[in-house]
Amino acid sequence: MTSFIPPRLRRPLLLALTGAIFAVAWVVRGGPTWWISIMVVVATAVRVVVVYVRAGQDTDEGALAGSRADERLKLLAAQSWAVAGKVGLSNYGVGAQDPADEEAGAEDGAPFPVSP
Repeated sequence: MTSFIPPRLRRPLLLALTGAIFAVAWVVRGGPTWWISIMVVVATAVRVVVVYVRAGQDTDEGALAGSRADERLKLLAAQSWAVAGKVGLSNYGVGAQDPADEEAGAEDGAPFPVSP
């Protein structure tokens, strides 16, 4: 889908589109504070320029801003998604249980043993 957009322009264009949508929404529903949309447009323009310039640099931040992450950054992103998934599943009691919990008498199927 985004193959016709150069990698260096993908993130800045997404930021510009998001800022423009937010500014238009503020003008439409802002009421007497419609002038805040002007500040949103200016801040968005500054952010777009900064991200575009950073995307041209040969650094880790530049690689992320330019949508050209190398293997190391992709591995880091995959590991962070894995940790987030484990944390989300453990909140629902789906994660692996501790062997000590199984020995403590959780025969009733409760995730945490309840003492009488």
